[in-house]
This record gives sequence, C-alpha cells and structure tokens, in this order.
Amino acid sequence: MRKPPLKVDYYRDGSRWVASLNKGSQGFFILYSNTERWSFVAPGSRRWDSLHQDAYFAHHDFCPCHDGEEQDLPLLPPVPEFNSVSWKENFLPEKALSTDAYPMVTELLHGSPEQQTRVWIILSEDQYETLHGDGCFRYFGNRVFLSESDACVAAAIPEGGQSSSVTSVVIGLDGDAIVPVMFEPAVFEHYDFENVVSALDEWIALGVTDRT
Repeated sequence: MRKPPLKVDYYRDGSRWVASLNKGSQGFFILYSNTERWSFVAPGSRRWDSLHQDAYFAHHDFCPCHDGEEQDLPLLPPVPEFNSVSWKENFLPEKALSTDAYPMVTELLHGSPEQQTRVWIILSEDQYETLHGDGCFRYFGNRVFLSESDACVAAAIPEGGQSSSVTSVVIGLDGDAIVPVMFEPAVFEHYDFENVVSALDEWIALGVTDRT
C-alpha cells in the first residue's frame, strides 16, 4: 500500500521541537535543544498520545513555528519503518500474570463458567485538565466491581472536579496464568490490566466488591 504524502508541521515546546507527520497519524519526531538528532515516536504509544493531545487537543504547550524557524533545525531523517502500536498494547503486562500472585482472583475464576468473569471498573477524568491542562486522561482509581449496577451507582456519586465512567474487562485463566479475555481500553482511557487484577484480588480479600 502506498504511503500518503508526508505533511510536516513544526512546533516549539520550551526546550524541544516537535515535527508532526500528517497531524501525528504517521508519528512525531522530537528534537531537544541539547541534541542534534531527532528521535521518532511511533503512533499509538503512550508518548505519542501525550504529544498528540498537546498538539491537537490541549493547545497549551506547543507553539507553531513561524517565519521559517524550522529551517535552522537539523534535517529530519527518513521516517523509519514501524508497526503502529494498538492502544491496548500499552496496558498489557510484559509477562504473564501468575495465579500464585493473585489467589483470590484465581479462586473466583476457578468457580466461574469457562473460568472467565467480567468485572466493571470506574475511570475518573479530571475536568480541569481536560479543559485547561494537558488533555483528556481517564484513569483507573482501583475501584472494581463484580456487578455493573453497583459500579454505576458508585460512578454516579459526585466527586469535586471529576467525572466518572464505567467500563468492563473480562478476565480468564489460561493454565497457570491470568489473562485478558476482553480488554479494550478506548482512546483517552489509561488502565493497566495488571492493576485491574491486583485491585480485584485486594477487594475480594476484603469482601467489598459489591461496595458503593
């Protein structure tokens, strides 16, 4: 497949310059003032998300280069061959999660149909940061539930400056490993699979997974 023509936009952010390739869809190059070499950031990575939000969502840190300022910068290197990172890959564990490390979750899964279970988690978004700060980031604050209705009730409780949303994850067993069966963080959502499993294990041990 032929690659699209490359349009480069240059931005200045304090002591670094950023070259955006096709509005970031083909990645970014970054150059720091104390170096002479551009570094490449592949699309889909956490670092890419931060740069993309700065350039095209928050608009607070990046200033477009004017009056040919970019002509004084080192030439951009060729865009390297890369595989775009799927968003969820940023949040998967580097190695399998051992059942020994999470005995309560393991017991729950052994007693579940097909050794799988769905849990609901609450994601919190700082409205000030979304509107005036670094961009939109929805984080997992370790609130996990075995009931969707309990999660929705808890998410509806107002928190100063925060908005909450509910999403679900399906966890399963594969031999001696706890694995994601359905795990699809959406754009702006930041939650690690291992953190979900760890929080679930803790709350089962405390007997409060149906709490609000």
